[in-house]
Amino acid sequence: MIEDGATVTYREIESGADPAYADWKRIYLASFPEDERMTLEFFDRMLADKAKGTAAGKHMLAQTHGGGVSGIAYYETDAAVRACFLWYVAIDPARRAHGLGTEFYGEILERAARELAQMLIFEVEIPEDANGEAARRIAWYRRLGARVLTGIHYVQSVDSGVPPVPMHLMVHGLAPLSPTDVFEKARLMFEESLRQTGPLALS
Repeated sequence: MIEDGATVTYREIESGADPAYADWKRIYLASFPEDERMTLEFFDRMLADKAKGTAAGKHMLAQTHGGGVSGIAYYETDAAVRACFLWYVAIDPARRAHGLGTEFYGEILERAARELAQMLIFEVEIPEDANGEAARRIAWYRRLGARVLTGIHYVQSVDSGVPPVPMHLMVHGLAPLSPTDVFEKARLMFEESLRQTGPLALS
């Protein structure tokens, strides 16, 4: 529940000319470290493709609350795999800790389910390789129903030329799936970036 009771709305950004895109980029740059960010040119190209009708399954969302953009997300749904990959979601740093993140995450789950995805999957930093914020983020997602896929090694690659970064993968099931089902779907999405290293589990 949003603490102040103000209305929260969502809009999909379809063009680089959308007035919300400037705030989307501002929040994006403020929320993610450089070695985890796709370049802004990546999103510019995606929106250009979207305007031409060639970016099916790619979604850039802006959350608005109290008259301004309060949160952002970018996710891709793979209809063939029936899975949704949440690349980025963030709340404006000045507006966190008021329930907006929980509200936004629920909205993304609903949208993924409407696209018939069987799972939402996303990256999180490995706590041993990051500060205490990574562990808190994992605990937050677990409270909302997501689980860490263990028994794997995964590296995140972005288009800025920085070295790949080992990350955890977290999964929120939208249909009954075993850890093996999840891994097989993830392998179709991530290919050589993901490999099995031990018994698969969702913890």
